[in-house]
Amino acid sequence: MLVKLISRFILLLLIFGLATSFFKKKKEAPGMIKVSNNFYADETEISNKHWREFIYWQNQVYGESSKKLLPDTLTWLACNQLSTKDREALVELYLKHPYYQDHPVVGVGYEEAVKYCKWRTDRVLEHLLIRAGKIQVHRNQDSSNCFTIERYFDGNYFNYQPDMDFRYFSYRLPTPQEFNNLLAIKTSIQKRKIFGRKELFPLCFNSFPNHPEKTETCIELFSVYMSQKNEIGLIALDNNVSELTSQEGICKGHNYTNDTTLFDANNQLLYTKPTCYIGFRCVGEWVKWNN
Repeated sequence: MLVKLISRFILLLLIFGLATSFFKKKKEAPGMIKVSNNFYADETEISNKHWREFIYWQNQVYGESSKKLLPDTLTWLACNQLSTKDREALVELYLKHPYYQDHPVVGVGYEEAVKYCKWRTDRVLEHLLIRAGKIQVHRNQDSSNCFTIERYFDGNYFNYQPDMDFRYFSYRLPTPQEFNNLLAIKTSIQKRKIFGRKELFPLCFNSFPNHPEKTETCIELFSVYMSQKNEIGLIALDNNVSELTSQEGICKGHNYTNDTTLFDANNQLLYTKPTCYIGFRCVGEWVKWNN
């Protein structure tokens, strides 16, 4: 019983911590950078830490069925830039080890990324409604009564009367053209400082003294915060990992493999399954419910 109560408390902290962190930099768009009038994009790619928060919430609410949302870490076995030992280590460590918590999540597919965007939309709207006094905190949520946009606006969330004029932020994947527009924004020479330094550390097993593995190979896969920004502050749009778009099967942006043969004549990476060099970020806009 105590373990269950602690888990519920952690879940509440996650919901409020996640939503509150979204407001730190850009209060007008939770967790995003403004690109144009009502179009925003994530500063960075979605990281392993972000994905673990998503999995934790899903597990607390939906239980065992949430396991299907775990990334396919076996995709690392196809990373030819690394030694066999390094690949096998990443299968076990990349998602879970603190060393990689700020690296981009990989091994997730289109459907999983879309579910993440929907979950993020639900959680942020829940926070906004609580903050506005429209609903109260409900601690013991499960699959039958957890907060969703549809339940709230249909009047099926604990019998609250929905405010049909309440605007909320809708997270989604960018269209290929939207991603092209982001790529067209000039890249700044400024590099994000981490731990007071400007160096860019690649994913190497020998970069830091406390890392669990000590081997010799590296790939140019960085923390989502440790690459160049463009002029409006978006980081690593055309390196690190290629990124999913709203058109299933099409990714945009180059990646750490530097393999140009992966791209077609339109500079698009075509995929049929998750890989170790594909991640994503969200874009979005403020909307009103229109079902």
